[in-house]
Amino acid sequence: MKHDSNRRVVVKAPTLSPKEVTTYLEGQSKTFLITLSFVIVLVLGAIDYQTGGEISIAVFYLVPVALGTWFVGRWAGAFISCLSGATWLITDWATGHTYSHLLVLYWNAIVNLAFYLVFAIALSAVKKALEAAKRSARTEPLTGISNSMAFSEVVGREIDRARRYGHSLSFAYIDLDDFKAVNDHFGHSVGDTLLQSVAHSIKKDIRETDTVARLGGDEFGILLPETGPKSARHFIERIRDRLTRDVQKHGWPVTFSIGVVTFMSPPIDVNEAIRIADSLMYSAKNSGKNTIKFEVLGKELRQPSRAGGIR
Repeated sequence: MKHDSNRRVVVKAPTLSPKEVTTYLEGQSKTFLITLSFVIVLVLGAIDYQTGGEISIAVFYLVPVALGTWFVGRWAGAFISCLSGATWLITDWATGHTYSHLLVLYWNAIVNLAFYLVFAIALSAVKKALEAAKRSARTEPLTGISNSMAFSEVVGREIDRARRYGHSLSFAYIDLDDFKAVNDHFGHSVGDTLLQSVAHSIKKDIRETDTVARLGGDEFGILLPETGPKSARHFIERIRDRLTRDVQKHGWPVTFSIGVVTFMSPPIDVNEAIRIADSLMYSAKNSGKNTIKFEVLGKELRQPSRAGGIR
């Protein structure tokens, strides 16, 4: 057998996308990120000293400033800015760079420091604006809870977790019976108040790991991760009772039709989860309204309870 001695094997070095780098840095502790920024400043200071001031690298101090500001916060950006300005001043002085007057050295240091600080403040403002826009895009403006897009994203993630760890997953679909009558007889402002009251009552009673969203005009969804059928039934019945007391107290002529599905085995996707819960809700509505329909899909598993025991 002949071997081709001229054959070359090309091994490509692994590359990381900006998104992967960002995800990695977001997962690190603040201490690690500040330390990393500090190390970068020292490396830049060493390079600055080795070049002897012939090549200005002052602009590269923006890298650690940006790192601290974006991933830790404005205060970290200000700290790294001061550290960068001081490092530049020390290295410039240590290299023996001469000026017509000593004040020129200090003036340049102040200008650099001001540049770093302004950059840190501006970058912090940009991140704050982006985070606000991101929250706004995922929040239903009237009730302040998640909208359908954000809810679908959360359901998708929880389905993946349930598939990975074998957890159960419960999903409730709530519809306000005769909501149109409230708008017709009391006005749309009262209808809006009713929707806000429903959202507030549900949100007040769920765990931090649960998610409530407004899915339509008078329809709400509740996602209950790691929740088995018994816990889901108890929780939804308690929610329905609370909501009923609230609307009766205000004299609003509405009731609640609810469909609840517990997936002991994860659904295929988000659409299947919503479709099944929605179908149960309509079954409850067609059965005379003010009813809860429950369904359990998949094999029963022993899961930790909401309080840490067995569900």
